[in-house]
Amino acid sequence: MAGSTIQADASGEPPAAGDADFDLLIIGTGGAGVAAAIQAVGMGGKVAIIESNTLGGTCVNVGCIPSKNLIEAASHYQASWQGFPGIALCSPALDWNGVLESKNALVAELRQSKYADVIASYPGLVLIEGRARFTGGGNGSPVIVAVGEGEGTQTYRARKVLIATGTRPWAPPIPGLDAVGALDSTSVMELTELPVSLLVLGGSAVGLELGQTFARFGVKVTIVELAPRLLPMEDESISVELEAHLRADGLEIQTGIETTRAERDGDDVVLHMKQGSLEGTFRAASLLVAVGRRANTDDLGLDAVGVALTNRSFVEVGVTMRTSNADIFSAGDVTGGPGYVYVAAAGGRIAAENAMKSLAPTGTSSDDLRELDLSTVPNVTFTSPQVGSVGLTEAKARELGHHVQVAVLKMDQVPRALVSGDTRGIVKMVADTASGQLLGIHAVAPLAGELMGEAAMAIRF
Repeated sequence: MAGSTIQADASGEPPAAGDADFDLLIIGTGGAGVAAAIQAVGMGGKVAIIESNTLGGTCVNVGCIPSKNLIEAASHYQASWQGFPGIALCSPALDWNGVLESKNALVAELRQSKYADVIASYPGLVLIEGRARFTGGGNGSPVIVAVGEGEGTQTYRARKVLIATGTRPWAPPIPGLDAVGALDSTSVMELTELPVSLLVLGGSAVGLELGQTFARFGVKVTIVELAPRLLPMEDESISVELEAHLRADGLEIQTGIETTRAERDGDDVVLHMKQGSLEGTFRAASLLVAVGRRANTDDLGLDAVGVALTNRSFVEVGVTMRTSNADIFSAGDVTGGPGYVYVAAAGGRIAAENAMKSLAPTGTSSDDLRELDLSTVPNVTFTSPQVGSVGLTEAKARELGHHVQVAVLKMDQVPRALVSGDTRGIVKMVADTASGQLLGIHAVAPLAGELMGEAAMAIRF
């Protein structure tokens, strides 16, 4: 039966596959898990995929799809206020609940078409509903996974297992933070009323994208960042350029700020801060915490199968996506790599291919395990203007010993930008002086993300 579903408390045994129930058992139905399932089924495997929560994982449900939809809505709303030469600006009416309904409808549609329908279309791919945990096995014997709770628990034996459980928002241990009703990147997109003001703790991609979105809908937004600059992993000139444009868009930016405690004062959230010897407070109606994510590895029973974690509690994998247990692989955000759905899908496909290859070796070079190459992964932050980058920053290139040549092109020198009437930003290229090798491309531009595919190819080849 195509895409059949097994409830965690169902009776009866699942179909056997050799000395185990499944060739590959996948935990998680996000980008990595579904890509792995498609790969393994295509290689002839008997495959099951387990989900304990909402089908589809982070991107479609609470990540890139809903956030980018809100970003797009905010862009249209702001553009109406600005007009265009020869086209009068207007004062559009904002139906915030209508915006949310549109966003939620899109999420539901894509969850169905890109995940549920895809899973259902593959004969032999079984969807199991329930919470999974390892109970033993692996390293040469079938891996044992229990699914469900109490008397309804079902136990499955798999020749290989893939962990693709993703991540969730993380909050730092700031005194009082738990008691102020802070929002995270999921709950802020479900607010039924726009707050008058919003503090955003975190000046990296998620905080900046959501902060600017709410600012464009009329919320007074203050970004509070611990690092000396926004987007601290980007090239410094990119951070400086973006900050200027965000300020012009009405955001207040505070960097180099240590938050020491949080509290409620009436209807407001108050953050107590320190900057060097200075102390003070920030106050707003709501607080969004966007400082990072934590791996969903709790209660998976990883100790029972000897799967090691990194010092940040992500699943530790090598370039072939194999964990410290030879029969267990992992892919996607749970491994702590770049948090992009396309990276998760690539890792899932490679993990599944390597798992299936190891089950039926041919004795030829086709048995060689594939490796996930993250050397030229583009980064995109969907602010306005966008930030896109790939390769080495200028500082990193110098640190690695390159004699560096830098070229910077301002967008007001680009005819396409002049035509559109949006000349914000720069493109910066970093090259090795001696060899001429292109080392990095970094951009702040209205459509900087669209440049990164070609940029990655130029650097890689």
